[in-house]
Amino acid sequence: MVGAERNLPYDRTAVSKGLMSGSDTIDEIGLAFPGELDDLDLILGHTAVSLDVERRRVTLDDGTALGFEVLFIATGSAAVWPASIPHLQGVHTLRTADDSMALCADLSDAKRVVVVGGGFIGAEVAAGIKSADVDVTMIVAGTVPLERALGREFGEEWAGVHREHGIDVRCGEYVASLSAEFDRVSAVVLSDGTSIDADVVVLGIGARPVTDWLHGSGLTLSDGVVCDENLMAAPGIYAIGDVAKWPHPKFGQLLRVEHWTNAHEQGTAAARHYLGVGGPFENVPYVWTDQFGYRIQVYGKTTAADLIHRVPSANPSVPRIVLYGSGSRLMAALGVDDPRSLLPLRRLIAQPDSWEHALSLVGS
Repeated sequence: MVGAERNLPYDRTAVSKGLMSGSDTIDEIGLAFPGELDDLDLILGHTAVSLDVERRRVTLDDGTALGFEVLFIATGSAAVWPASIPHLQGVHTLRTADDSMALCADLSDAKRVVVVGGGFIGAEVAAGIKSADVDVTMIVAGTVPLERALGREFGEEWAGVHREHGIDVRCGEYVASLSAEFDRVSAVVLSDGTSIDADVVVLGIGARPVTDWLHGSGLTLSDGVVCDENLMAAPGIYAIGDVAKWPHPKFGQLLRVEHWTNAHEQGTAAARHYLGVGGPFENVPYVWTDQFGYRIQVYGKTTAADLIHRVPSANPSVPRIVLYGSGSRLMAALGVDDPRSLLPLRRLIAQPDSWEHALSLVGS
C-alpha cells in the first residue's frame, strides 16, 4: 500500500469536523493501528508518478518501481487552489488530516475568518468555525450556498440558517485578490471591490481527481479514471473512490462521486470482483453533513432532478424532507434530522415509477 500522507489510514469525515475543531486527535480517528497492518508492505509519504500498464509497474517519486498483478487506484481528489490566490500564511485548503490540524492551530488565535465556497465543505467549515467566538464570512460565487448540490430553494433556506447563527453570507461574489502583511493574509478583496479583514482564509471551492500521474498510461481519463461497471479501468486495474468514474446501472450515466461512503463501498466491491464474488457496482450515493445541530442526509443523485417536492418541518425555515425526481423516477431524497423517513425512500431511488410512490410515503 502506497500513500502520499505519512499518517496511517484515518477517518476522513473527521477532517472537517472533530479534527478541525480540536475535539479529536489523529490517533483517535485512526482506522488501523500499526500491528493490524503487519501483513502489508506500507510505503507512506510517497506518491506514484507513473503507471506502465504493459509492464505492470508503478513508479514512485523516489524512483522505486513496484510490479503488480492487480492494481487498485485510490488516489482520491485534491483541493482546487486558483492560480490567482497567492500561497500566504493563514490561507488553507482542507483535504487531509495535516490540513485540518494546521487550520486548527491557526484558528486558535483567529478572530476573523473568511470561508471561500458554499458547497458541502465550505458550509460545514463555516458552521464549525462559528461555534467558537469568531466572526465568519462565507463567500459564495453562486446565487445561494449548496445550490449546485441541493438546489436553489434549499440553498436559500440554508443560507438563512447560517445567517441566523451569525455568519455573514455573501452570494454572487468571488475573490479578486488577497491583502497581506508580512506574508500573512490580512484581508480578502471581493469582485465588487469590498475588502473583508481576515486572520484566516479557508478555500473550499472544489476538488479535482488526482490523475496527473496517469497521463500517458493508456487508461481513459475524463474527470477521473473511466471504468466499466465493475470499476475496472483495464484488465487487473481498478479505480475506487473520488478518482473513479463508472457507468451506474441504475442512473444510466457515468458518475464520479466524492463522498466517503462511496469510497468505502467501492473498495469492498472492487476487491470482491477481483476475488470473483462481486458484480456491477450500483450503490445509492450517500452524503451527510452536521451544521448548527442539524444533520442533513442525502441519498441519490440530486443533480439529475427536474422535479422537487419539499415537506416542511416544525421549523418553517428548515424542511424535513426534500424529494428530487426526474420523469416518473425518484432520483434523490434529502432529510433534515429525519433518518427514519429516508430509509424507505432510499430503496425507491432510481427505480421505475418511484416518484408517485415516494410522494405517498412523505405526504405534504
